[in-house]
Amino acid sequence: MRAPSRTHSGETMRRAYGLYHLTRLKGEPELAERAAAFGQAQEALERRIATHAAAREATMVAMAVRDAKEEKLNIAVRNLFLSLRRKLQTNRKAPTFRAFFPDGLSEVLNLPLEEKLDRVKVLLAHIEEEADEAFSGEAEPLAAAGDAAQGALEAYEAAVLARAEAWSLLRAEKLVWLKAYRNSYRNLQILFADDPQRAEAYFRRPHRRSDPDEEEAEGSGEPDIATEEVEDDRPDEQEETPLKIVR
Repeated sequence: MRAPSRTHSGETMRRAYGLYHLTRLKGEPELAERAAAFGQAQEALERRIATHAAAREATMVAMAVRDAKEEKLNIAVRNLFLSLRRKLQTNRKAPTFRAFFPDGLSEVLNLPLEEKLDRVKVLLAHIEEEADEAFSGEAEPLAAAGDAAQGALEAYEAAVLARAEAWSLLRAEKLVWLKAYRNSYRNLQILFADDPQRAEAYFRRPHRRSDPDEEEAEGSGEPDIATEEVEDDRPDEQEETPLKIVR
């Protein structure tokens, strides 16, 4: 018996190998105890797979919310910029204008979100310093958009960390599952000592990686979150690449 590689995805282990083996064991009443033992490992792996899948989805949702809040923050910054232009009659060399946007609007909008949030705090401080009430109406929507974007960024970062933890736990569970899979084989060899080849029949033979039954489900290696849209096409032997927070 050749056990699946630890570089297989958890879903490939569970479905393409574990499900086959467990079904064969359950088909023999005299192997009920062994089926129950391996079934515990199979169920534990299923739970980790489900937790990891949920964490991946939660991360994508958090990313979408973060991007939506950043877009609204950009609108609020642009509204302040346009308000300044109207008041100063498009004179971008005016001291007030240069205090707010020394390098123009695009420079602020193109900043990473974390840096943009710091810049928004500076803009709010400038509004507070201005005696002209014409600017006061821009402070509240800008502050509200900044708070919402800050909360969304923090939620996204928490989701990325939770996903990384779920991935680590899944990798550990895969090793536990592999140990249970090999132990089941050894137990069957002992049981069928007079016919060693019989134990082989309870295990699915590994196929070439081109077998569609061995395609990835949750990704063999947890990728950079920025490549989320293509990660499921990676082959089983793809090793893990570090997660990092994309701002």
